[in-house]
Amino acid sequence: MRSDRQTVNGVTAYKLLTALSGTGKSTSKSDVTDSSTSGWIMGIRVYVLHSGGTKTELTAGTPVAQANINPGVSPGASGGSWNCPQTTLATTDAILIEVWGICNGVGWGPYSWQLFATFVTEQLNTTSLNAATWSVTYYGYVRNTWSKSLGAYTTVCYFYWDGSYPSRIDNFSWGVVAAGAPHFIGDGLAGAVIIV
Repeated sequence: MRSDRQTVNGVTAYKLLTALSGTGKSTSKSDVTDSSTSGWIMGIRVYVLHSGGTKTELTAGTPVAQANINPGVSPGASGGSWNCPQTTLATTDAILIEVWGICNGVGWGPYSWQLFATFVTEQLNTTSLNAATWSVTYYGYVRNTWSKSLGAYTTVCYFYWDGSYPSRIDNFSWGVVAAGAPHFIGDGLAGAVIIV
């Protein structure tokens, strides 16, 4: 997950590539809770992004690869996993990833999922997104601050990527490619570029 952006199939989002840019990025969302120890849950939604800009979701409307983000003073790593299904692609398709979070608080619910950031691959030039268990790592932390006016805690979840905090997806894998085209093998977005 990189801090620079690209436009693919009409959608502008942060780059989802194997190499980091070296420049860190962060964003945050807030909510309200009655507990000073409330954390957040992070997860991803996954889409096939078609050449015309339409999307087909692979995650049924609910964030997957969920992980707990706990109160702290600096970013730490948390992880979750998701079984990516075998999916037929057009060679012009890309994969779009949304990172979502929800307060795991008390007293002020029901809480809603909030969108933190969106990432997109390049066009994958393949006809197959491979079945694989994705391992997703999120770097973040939660800060809970008492609000006298609310009579409750303001809870803020910070999500970091790139630079010193390599939030990422391991074992992202796709298969059949056009002859002579670059593609990724092995761990996919944690793998190496191979020319075939």
